[in-house]
Formats: sequence, structure tokens, C-alpha cells
Amino acid sequence: MRILMLCQTWFADVWRRHGHEVVTAGLKDHFDYKIDSHLRHIDDVIQKCGLTGNPDVIIYSDDSYPVSVTGLERTSIPTIFYSVDAHHHLSWHKYFAAMFDLVLVAQKDYVQYFSEQGLEAKWLPLWATESEMPSEQKQYGALFIGTLNKKFNEERVEFFEKLSKIAPVTVKEGGWKDEYPLARIVMNQTVRGDLNFRVFEAMSSGSLLLTERSENGLFNLFEEGKHFACYERGNADEAAAKINYYLAHPKECRRIGLAGYDEIVRAHREEHRAATVLEYAVRLTKRHISHRFLSAVVPYVHCAWRYEKVSQSHGLLCFTTALEALQLGLSRGEVPTDHHLLYAILACIEHDRMSHNTNGYSVLKAMQERFPENQMLRLCLARVTLNLGMEEAATEYVKEFNMPPLQAFEMAEQVVRHLFKARALKEDYPEAYSPPDKGL
Repeated sequence: MRILMLCQTWFADVWRRHGHEVVTAGLKDHFDYKIDSHLRHIDDVIQKCGLTGNPDVIIYSDDSYPVSVTGLERTSIPTIFYSVDAHHHLSWHKYFAAMFDLVLVAQKDYVQYFSEQGLEAKWLPLWATESEMPSEQKQYGALFIGTLNKKFNEERVEFFEKLSKIAPVTVKEGGWKDEYPLARIVMNQTVRGDLNFRVFEAMSSGSLLLTERSENGLFNLFEEGKHFACYERGNADEAAAKINYYLAHPKECRRIGLAGYDEIVRAHREEHRAATVLEYAVRLTKRHISHRFLSAVVPYVHCAWRYEKVSQSHGLLCFTTALEALQLGLSRGEVPTDHHLLYAILACIEHDRMSHNTNGYSVLKAMQERFPENQMLRLCLARVTLNLGMEEAATEYVKEFNMPPLQAFEMAEQVVRHLFKARALKEDYPEAYSPPDKGL
């Protein structure tokens, strides 16, 4: 197969060893093809990346950054999206995923949110990126290596501050590869109960993994007491008791650590996940997704707000792409949900704000003509029309509300302000969909 990998280099070497042609593409130097600018169109990437022909499959792997390649919703090539950090980015990942023919999800409990969108979604847990032979030489009792910054994870810092006072635990930042085999116990703490890389990397060292009792597939893959040990999230006393127990019982500690290592080698290394993804890719064909283009509006708007903070031109490009996707969706008869409609309105308004033209206004009018009964759409259009100085036309849009025009315009202003609260939030904002007669 010819495989184009976007944003990550995962599995590339494994597939090459099996005779597949693979090109990795991204914005950094370590990719085979370095994309020279954010938001390049996928057709441009395909033309310049160096594959001997069009790829048989395009795989976009989550790197926790905004969308970096556009046009994936339009390509005729089968596509896969691998969502790793859905626990952080679900609010736009579940709509971004609608651009693709298959979505793989690293966090098991989040698969349902993609399936609810009518998407083909499968669980693909993370893996051990590297593994070291277990070492008999031990330098640490219990060891944690990870980000320790109160600004980003105050709970983690406070937990380890307490734990270090009641158990022999070393806490540090930096590389793990050479350190984990030197620990009797490797500790894991999650951000949001995620099944993270540290689980697999710790077990791959042959040391005993002591991790939070979390979900997202942990207990589907491994058995507590056989492959790893657990403590309740945030419970430093229980974690300390487990550390002290296993350090006092080194043979049991070693036995569980080696059992975990054996299980990683058996089923949870990169080559295992690469084989699974390739099996999906070989059978993959283009799927009809009834809301593909309207869903694409959501991530483009989300990412436009992020790009705008550093580059006005890239922010505008995202809003323009959102508007194009919106028009395509409407032309193909896609029916918007309340969430689609919210972001469609935001795309129109934000596009015109940045571009200083009225293309978004024209699309907004076309939407209102297609969905004349939608009150939120009518009020937003009235507000935009009024801002353009067309009071008579704005008055026509609010006639059906049976109230004085000035009162209706005030309600329209409140609706738009309410919708824009979505800009400040990382998660979905369902209250933004409240119709005007429910508190607005």
C-alpha cells in the first residue's frame, strides 16, 4: 500500500519493513516531508510529499494541535483519524472525525461519543513505544516521571507533594527510557482518567506499574494484581501503602512487574497496533457520512479562534474554509443539528468580521431561506443585517416575534452574545442552543 501519515510518524517504520510505501508529513523537521505552512490543502501535500502515486489511504494522527491540513472532508481517498486526546478535545474531535471514513479512538470510554455521531469508530489503545529488558539493578524504590507544573496540573503536584512525605518516591521530569528499568515501582497518574502512554511504557520496563484505578480500557487489557497494581485517584495514603507493601515484598513486586512486561511483549507493542491499523486500512473504502461537510465547520471554527491568536491570515483561512464546507453541506442537502447550526452562524459572522466583506452574510441569508422556521437563525440574521445599517430589512426578520422592533433587536443581540460564549469554552456549550423563549 501507499500510505500518507499526517502529524505523527507512528507505525511508519513497521509498515516499511513489511514492504509498504509510507511517507510521513507534518510541520516539523523529523517528518519525511515537512509541510512548509499551516493549513496546506491535502491535494498540495499529496502532490509534493514524494509518494510514487496517490496514497491508498491517508491517516491523520492526533497531535493535540489545531487542524494543520485542510480539504480532508473533500478527498476521494479513504481516510482514517486517530483521536488520542479525546478526553481533552472531544468538543471538536467528534466533528472533525466526520471528515474521515474511519475513526480510531485511544480512550475506550470515548468511542461512544463518536459512534453517536453516526461514525464508524473503533477502540485502538496506545502501546509501548519502546521497551527495555528488565534490569536486576535498581536505583529507585518508586519513581514517577512526568510534567510537574501547577499551572497545568495542580492536582498532580499536590498529590506527589503529599505522597513523597509518606513513601519513598522519586518524582522528576525528563526521559523515561533509561530510568524506568532502574525502579522497583513505576507510578502513573493521569490527567482525566485516560489510558496514557505511561501505562504501557512502565510495564514495558519490567518494573511494577502502580497506577490510578481508572477506566478507558485499563481493565479490559490487563488484570489488577497480575500485571499491575492500583490506587484510587488522589488517594496518597493508599498509594503509599501499596508502595510500602511491594517494597517490603520484593519477590511479589518483581513477579507482577515481569508479568506486565510479558503481556506488553505479547500484545501491546507498536507492531501490534500497526498490524491492526493496516488491517483496517486494507479494507477501507469511502463512506457516505450524511453530515460530513456541516460537521467540518465545527473544527475549522474552533481552530480559527486558536490560529487567530498568532496569525490573522491563518485565522481567516480557517473561517473561509469553514464557510466553504458550510456551503458544500447545504448544497448537498445536509441537515444541520443545533450544534452544526450554532457553528454555521459563528462561521458566517466571524468570517465577515475578519475579511471585512459580506460573504458570510450571504450564506446566512441562504440558510435562513432554507430553514425559515428556525428562530435562532432568524434573530442572528436580524442582528447582522442591522449591523450593516439595513434597519428595514432587519425589521422584516423579526416581524413574526410580535413585539416592538427595538425589543426584538435587543433579543437578537442577546442571542448572538450567548452564542459567542462558545468561543471561551473548551467543552461543548449546550446552553447556547436555548431558544429565545427560554430565558433569552
